[in-house]
Amino acid sequence: MDAEEIALLCYIRRRKMKKEKKKKKLWVNPFISDRNRSGIFFKLYGDLRKSPEKFFNYTRMSIASFDELLNLCRNDLTKQDTIFRKSISAAEKLFVSLRYFASGCSLMELYYNYRLGHTTICTIIREVCSVICQY
Repeated sequence: MDAEEIALLCYIRRRKMKKEKKKKKLWVNPFISDRNRSGIFFKLYGDLRKSPEKFFNYTRMSIASFDELLNLCRNDLTKQDTIFRKSISAAEKLFVSLRYFASGCSLMELYYNYRLGHTTICTIIREVCSVICQY
C-alpha cells in the first residue's frame, strides 16, 4: 500500500467513527411530546372555564371576553394540522399569551407548565400580539 491508499483508509475510518459518535437528535423532546396529557392547558383550561372567578384570576379576563377575543382571532391564529403533528389550537395560544401578560412569568416557567418549546412560546406571544393589534 502506498501513502495515498493509507491516507484514504484513515480518512474513511475517521468519517465512519464520527458518524457513529454523533448523538441522534430527537425531533420533539419527550418532555414536550407529553404536552397533551401533562400540560397545564389540557389539565386546567376546562376546569377554569367552570369557575368564572378563577378564570378571571388566572387570565385577568372574563370568560365572555376571552371567547369574544378568541372568535375575533381564531382564523388568524389557527394553523393546519400535518401528518407529523397536531397544530397548537388558537385557544391554547391565546391562553398561554394571556397568562404571560397577566402574570409576567418567565418564558421558562411557561415552557415547564405548558410543555411548549421556548422558541414556540416566543413565536406564539408575538403572533397573538400581532393579531390583537390588527383588531
